[in-house]
Amino acid sequence: MGKRKQTIEQRQLQVISRLKNINDNLRIKVELLEEKLAKKDLALEDVLLRLAELEEMIFGKKKDKKDKDNEDDDNKDNNSGNSNKPKRDKSSYTRPAPNENEVTDIEEYNIDNCPDCGTKLTKKEFVIRYIEDIKLACSGAMDKNRDVKKIKTVIKQKIAKGYCPNCKKWHSAFLISSKITRAGPNVKMFVSYSINILRLSYEQTKNILLDLYNFNISDGEIANMLEKTAQALKPELARLKQRILRAKSVHLDETGWRTQGEKNYNWVMASGETEEAVFLIGKNRGKWHAGQLLDGYAGVRVTDCYPAYKNLDGEQAVCWSHIIRKSRDLKNNVNLREDKKEFVKNIYNDISELFGKVGKIHKTKFNKSERIKALPELENDLDGVIKKVMDNPKQSVKKLTDLVKLMKNYKKQLFTCIASEGVDTTNNKAERKLRHIVLKRKNCFGTKTEKGNQIMKVNMPALLSIWWNNRDQFFPKFRELMDG
Repeated sequence: MGKRKQTIEQRQLQVISRLKNINDNLRIKVELLEEKLAKKDLALEDVLLRLAELEEMIFGKKKDKKDKDNEDDDNKDNNSGNSNKPKRDKSSYTRPAPNENEVTDIEEYNIDNCPDCGTKLTKKEFVIRYIEDIKLACSGAMDKNRDVKKIKTVIKQKIAKGYCPNCKKWHSAFLISSKITRAGPNVKMFVSYSINILRLSYEQTKNILLDLYNFNISDGEIANMLEKTAQALKPELARLKQRILRAKSVHLDETGWRTQGEKNYNWVMASGETEEAVFLIGKNRGKWHAGQLLDGYAGVRVTDCYPAYKNLDGEQAVCWSHIIRKSRDLKNNVNLREDKKEFVKNIYNDISELFGKVGKIHKTKFNKSERIKALPELENDLDGVIKKVMDNPKQSVKKLTDLVKLMKNYKKQLFTCIASEGVDTTNNKAERKLRHIVLKRKNCFGTKTEKGNQIMKVNMPALLSIWWNNRDQFFPKFRELMDG
């Protein structure tokens, strides 16, 4: 029997069934493609936001004249959450009049007659003006014979020594150096001051000594001076660290540092009560280095949200400045999509408002019971910001979602500054201390040896802490430590 011929209706049903299958397959493919496209859009959005951040880092920030909010936000003081900084006063552009006991010379310029017609002047009076100046060592201090006076001193020591036939030993009036000529204590202090405080390189230090003091010195001599200074300052470094660890809070941060061309990290721990700080140069960003600085410290550590600082002894307080800056930079990102700008701006305003409340409470006199009563409202405000972002994924961006997740993970640590006495709202103190290291790195490109790291680890914190605390007494205190 032959194959039975299909009716028109059967053929149409078969075609419809086939088309339905094709259509279903196409629908599935469209859904998969839309899902892939959405993921690529999110990835592209994140890449564009990061690209804008990199462009700003390399080429600087491009200000939009129409956007006044950007200028207002950049002028905010992250330390307190208050509004714009005060404008510079006109008096800051002029020098104040010196005290009379500071006057070293008096010059009098008299006039009796008019220089134009020769008439005798009346109502004559003197107007007081001051000129404050310095003597340049190798020019301003020269005498009439062009000889440098009392700038570089050369002391010839005549040290008596003799042989004791009874003891069968040579004896001298005091210890005789193996070197015929050596640099004096003032040069050693100046070198340490130049390298550690002024952040100068060996070459720049040599040039200053030669140009101002007609004093020649070699790289090897500088290295030896710094090493001997470190030996003398080790006891002070130990005392310094103990003083910092007795503070109610300490600030921690780290930045890149190069040793022999390889990337290391310079860690800082600053006291929350004074301007003192200690440094540590490590091979990496591992938490071990933070633990070594803290050395079992049980107080409050103020840090950013870097995970290495989280699971350590004592309480942790997280820096609000990092949260504010991240949300502000995202709001001002030039690659942020137009349909998301308003939402991101609103979240930034909510975070800024919350930080303002935290700053206001933080400024009040510490009362633990009153501070604890204020915590639930602050935590509710934070929960509201987190919920607003998490409930609106289409309006948000990945960087903002990641930021609020970070705030959620560090919810308790964000309010440690409220519940604990003597804890700042930001980690700006550690950042200011690290700024010295960053500028030193840019000028000197790091250290050449591991030994140089160890010398720097002693000299820089010991000397900087003296300089930061009492600049007027820096050299007397330095000399006292060097003399032991």
